[in-house]
Amino acid sequence: MSSKVIAGVILVVLIGIVIAPPIAHSYIYPSAGDDTADHLAVFDNLTSFWNCRYLGLPMAGYVIKALSQATGATTDSLFLWFNYLALVGACVVLFVTLTKLVNKWAGFFAIPIAVFCTQSILKLFYCGTIFHIINMYLVLPLAVFFLISWIQEKKNYQLVLAYGLFLLFSTAHLTSLYLVGTMGLFLAFVITYKVVANRDEIDLKKVVPAISGIMVMNLASAWATLPEFGQHISETVARAAGITEQPITPPSFGNFSMVYAGYVTLGILLPALLLVLRERGHLEVQLKTKLFLGFLAALVIFLAIGAFTRISPDPIRVALDLSVTIAILTVCLVGIGLEATKRKKVMVLAACALVAVGILLSVPHWLSYTSAVRPADIQAIEYLNSQSNSTYSCSTQVAPWIYNRWLEKEYVADGNGEYVIYRDKPMTARTDPNQYWYRYKDRAVSQLDNYSDLTLLRKFSDGEVSVYVFKGGLN
Repeated sequence: MSSKVIAGVILVVLIGIVIAPPIAHSYIYPSAGDDTADHLAVFDNLTSFWNCRYLGLPMAGYVIKALSQATGATTDSLFLWFNYLALVGACVVLFVTLTKLVNKWAGFFAIPIAVFCTQSILKLFYCGTIFHIINMYLVLPLAVFFLISWIQEKKNYQLVLAYGLFLLFSTAHLTSLYLVGTMGLFLAFVITYKVVANRDEIDLKKVVPAISGIMVMNLASAWATLPEFGQHISETVARAAGITEQPITPPSFGNFSMVYAGYVTLGILLPALLLVLRERGHLEVQLKTKLFLGFLAALVIFLAIGAFTRISPDPIRVALDLSVTIAILTVCLVGIGLEATKRKKVMVLAACALVAVGILLSVPHWLSYTSAVRPADIQAIEYLNSQSNSTYSCSTQVAPWIYNRWLEKEYVADGNGEYVIYRDKPMTARTDPNQYWYRYKDRAVSQLDNYSDLTLLRKFSDGEVSVYVFKGGLN
């Protein structure tokens, strides 16, 4: 069986795993987080390209609304599939770019290691931060691919595509903040490598202005189009000077290794590095691979500063990106080592065994029911929609900003709704008092006993969550 057929089979199987949950569980809400509801609320009130936090929202929003009008499908269902198709797109881009920039072995292991062994992309997906995923793992790899291809091959269309994709990256999401620092470090790497290795393919008279232009374009376009870009830069400067307090604690190295990077990925990284060192006499690493490794190293350095210091406004999210970048570096080393080794079959089997462990640890959870809107919630919503009264209130464990997508009742925040909903477990991070993002900080956490004086109308359970519907005080 040819390597292309094997690659195709691997890709189809992994894509099948990625899109299986909404099919198997009939999701109506794609994530376990609150951000998805925020995105849908923006789509509901979309009137301009320029009144959003980042341009990725209106770019997707206008397309989804047009499709909704053309097909009759709801924006909620279309956005659900947009989320999963975007994740599939990120997986395919990682597969293709690593195959092209490194080799077929890197392509084989790209999705298993970078997506399933490390799990940080999946964690971002659970939170509903799909535009973060699109920018970092779909747009950026393609932009880097065309930039590196241009540096080596000097075809004008490659530079045009690179600039277009870097412009999109700069305006589509606030991960734009990563680019100027990373490109500065990458430019330093390219100059150093040119001087040390004296590679004729690298024309510094063209490369330095091109990369410098990307940095200038990034700052100018992000400042002009992202309302919070300047605010984040100001906050970063203030934190670096020790003027403000950090709201989210940076991860420790131990927590990073366990929670973010994952022991399986780190367990693959070490033998991959040892394999590369052992086979260094047989290595024939292409220029494009070396440049890609240089970009990844620059990104690791920049993200590590953000993850382990008090500079970033959200070091935990930076740590997630750092872990994925380390995973992609790991994939590159695996690919380089396997290409060079003479004991290919043994090493491939060993790599597959380690990857299988990571997949077995992550895929069962991915395939389980992870949507914030569980069957018990759906049953409660359907029941209330069949009732005549028009208002509802809820416990602190319920996210009305999500329920309101389907519940045809008016939410009453003061607790005096005609129906009262109690949920025995927090629905999302904003309904969990143990999370930084908890929204009900001005209220005591709801307990079932708080509703003992109300009449229970229905209780819905799905084995994980129970939702109680009470007759409200105004009935």
